[in-house]
Amino acid sequence: MRVSKQQVVEFIRGRGDGERADRAESELPDVLDLPADEATLLGYGVNPIDLAGDEPDHAGASPRGESGADTDDADVAEDR
Repeated sequence: MRVSKQQVVEFIRGRGDGERADRAESELPDVLDLPADEATLLGYGVNPIDLAGDEPDHAGASPRGESGADTDDADVAEDR
């Protein structure tokens, strides 16, 4: 996964750490390659998983019931 320096800087600023963000902006390369640059990010207090986005990757799996009616729950609702 490739991450831009700007993404990292914005993430750090979003946590309210302007000094560290300024340092990252001046020291980091324009693009970081993960997992190879993981140690570099950790040095700025950034866990690479935090840059992966809000949605977890479940390889296409849907939470129960999200892809349609859940027959077990539908049966329970009909019995009431």
